[in-house]
Amino acid sequence: MRSKTVATLDCETDPFKEARIPEPFCFGVYWRTKARTHYRQFWNDDPETLADEVADFLRDKNWRVYAHNGGKFDFFFLLKHADNVTGINGRIAKMTVGRCLLVDSFLILPVALKAFNKQEFDYTKLERAVRDRHRDEILDYLKSDCVNLYDWIERFREIFGTPLTMASAAFSQMRECGIDIEKHRSESW
Repeated sequence: MRSKTVATLDCETDPFKEARIPEPFCFGVYWRTKARTHYRQFWNDDPETLADEVADFLRDKNWRVYAHNGGKFDFFFLLKHADNVTGINGRIAKMTVGRCLLVDSFLILPVALKAFNKQEFDYTKLERAVRDRHRDEILDYLKSDCVNLYDWIERFREIFGTPLTMASAAFSQMRECGIDIEKHRSESW
């Protein structure tokens, strides 16, 4: 079977404020082929319609799509479209939407996105009353997050492959170094 295309996904929402549950208004999906890079953005102030549009786009793709902290945030907006969901320690580790596999990249890169060359941004521009005036800037910021995450995911995959978690990557490396993990589980450290 042909390997899955790798992509990254992110969304922007109302800014976080006390007593407000942020709702998404735009999503971005970034991927590369041998020929070029691709980026698709979705903008819709109706969160339900937005989720439908993103899910419809992803559903028939044999892709592995990473979202940073997706299992604690982004994936919840798409949850009604999920076919299968796998959780780890209270977060969605992975889920499928049709043929598309969505994976939480925080499980392999457990650091804030600002460690990945995160672009500076004034989050007040995300408020519903003003965001249309700042649409180009918001979409540029969204794309930047998708591209930067993609670069980190690509580097990680070149070294470790496609483990679901950092622990899985570590155990694999230990085995490659000749460490018998099963033997050491029974020993006290």
